[in-house]
Amino acid sequence: MKKTPSVAIILAGGNSTRFGCDKAFYVPEGKTKTWVEELVAKLTPVVSLIYISIQEKQLGKMNTLFSQNERIKLVVDEPELADYGPLGGLYSVSRMLHGENCLITPVDVPHIQTADFVRLLAAQNVYVKTKEHDHYLMAHLPNFKSAIASCIQLDEHRVTHLLEKLGTAPLFFNDELAFLNQNTPL
Repeated sequence: MKKTPSVAIILAGGNSTRFGCDKAFYVPEGKTKTWVEELVAKLTPVVSLIYISIQEKQLGKMNTLFSQNERIKLVVDEPELADYGPLGGLYSVSRMLHGENCLITPVDVPHIQTADFVRLLAAQNVYVKTKEHDHYLMAHLPNFKSAIASCIQLDEHRVTHLLEKLGTAPLFFNDELAFLNQNTPL
């Protein structure tokens, strides 16, 4: 597959409270790779660079997994934005960006396939919509640096505020399972 100039952002800094352990490092039964490793493998063929938004406490394990991969950049979420959830993680990464389009995905979508990412990358300024859900954290966005800075300045905590500022539209997918946010171990 041809590389695109887009970058990916994996949101892996959540607390995984309902899940019971860190989702990023979860290894499903019968598998040998963590969810974050599997997601990186699915993204690598279609983006030039992958940022992983993490908490400070995840840094050691993430370095163990990815320190040899120059296409992976770990970004520790800014502590003062901890209560902003995914928007805080996106803001932390946005400070590293230089105007690139960004493919955004949470770490807890184990059923997604590279082909789903390819379809997202083919569209501009979209988020995933399925029959059952709007998946606002699964998106392909244009440069959002100034829009997210405005969200933080206005104390807006929801990703939907960012998408509204950008005029992001839904892109319909039939496969509900591919985008299912996994909140219990497989």
